[in-house]
Amino acid sequence: MKNHSPHKTYKQRIGILKKACRNFGGYEGMLFPAYVELYGLNDFDISIEAMAHFTRFSSAEFAVRPFIAQYPEQMFKQLSLWAESTDPHIRRLASEGCRPRLPWATSLPALKADPSAIFPVLDKMMTDESLYVRKSVANNLNDISKDHPALVLAFCRAWKNRQAESEWIIKRACRSLLKNADAETLSFFEYSDVSHYRPVAIRLSCNKLMLGDTLEFTFPSPVVSALPVKTRLEFAIHFVGKNRPRRKVFHLHDGELDHQPRIFRHTYSFSDKTTRKHYPGEHLLELLVNGQKMASAKFTVF
Repeated sequence: MKNHSPHKTYKQRIGILKKACRNFGGYEGMLFPAYVELYGLNDFDISIEAMAHFTRFSSAEFAVRPFIAQYPEQMFKQLSLWAESTDPHIRRLASEGCRPRLPWATSLPALKADPSAIFPVLDKMMTDESLYVRKSVANNLNDISKDHPALVLAFCRAWKNRQAESEWIIKRACRSLLKNADAETLSFFEYSDVSHYRPVAIRLSCNKLMLGDTLEFTFPSPVVSALPVKTRLEFAIHFVGKNRPRRKVFHLHDGELDHQPRIFRHTYSFSDKTTRKHYPGEHLLELLVNGQKMASAKFTVF
């Protein structure tokens, strides 16, 4: 557009794009904030207003990041204002735009190193009525937890037991810490200690299968306590990788269990997905109870 309208100012071109963007959404709509990212870095006020407008029809989460890098103090004041907007799309932008590990986005190494400026922005959206916004807040906190777990736990402690919306965010924000069996996080969520459980045996539907097949496995409840205890069940598979082995943890159950007999049943498909490719070789399946290994079984994929 800049090449086709050389006589127009940046402000005039943004005005044209504002009218046009209403007819586009999703990925196509992200072309409009991308224009701001490419050509608007030296026109702060016009660009800020434009991104707030364009994000209502798609998302300006990528476009906002060069502005955060170049104008950190000004931008965090702006993000704080956006966090109080009546429009959920703009509130989400306040969180999504400053995620330290936003996928496919321009890196913000300063925020990875020191995320302290992010917390006051997220604080304003911890009880947001919009699930769309709450998901972004939780994802932002989860990003931070990968580099600064203690900071995220301290933030979550300050919000614990306040409202249903903040409880939802807290649990989702700590999902990586829980998957990594972080001891402080497990204690924070009051999961029971290993004395309430016993080792069990995993039963596999087969110990040899082909790529594309589905593995089924069962196991009895590992709980020995007569009283209900808060229990998180997961399974991990040690996969054969292209260059090296890799381990991935999957969710099974989260809630109270007692010693009553119960059989858990689950399946895993070895069909390739866009995000996961499978390779032949010996694999290891583990049952995790509150992050601790309670059982394992080997099988081979051909």
